[in-house]
Amino acid sequence: MKQGKQRLENILDKQIITADGKQVGHVFDIQLSKDGKNRVIALMYGRQSLLFRLHIYKAAAIAFDLQLPKTIPWDAVDAIDRTHVRLKPGYQP
Repeated sequence: MKQGKQRLENILDKQIITADGKQVGHVFDIQLSKDGKNRVIALMYGRQSLLFRLHIYKAAAIAFDLQLPKTIPWDAVDAIDRTHVRLKPGYQP
């Protein structure tokens, strides 16, 4: 399935892979635009993103001086299938 209309909850927890199959991580949260249109602008992955999804990132970031969650721009996504989010050729996070 190409990148297109997806239910957001169907993207969460999918494994992110590069075009050549290298594992990047899992989608733990999704960044939406702040313009009121609620467009997906990025996928969030990594431990900090999981904390963000659980709504405890800010407290953990203050306590443990965490880095910002890792993101992949939505326009870097090539295809989404049942288990994977595949990135476009040439995009390396």
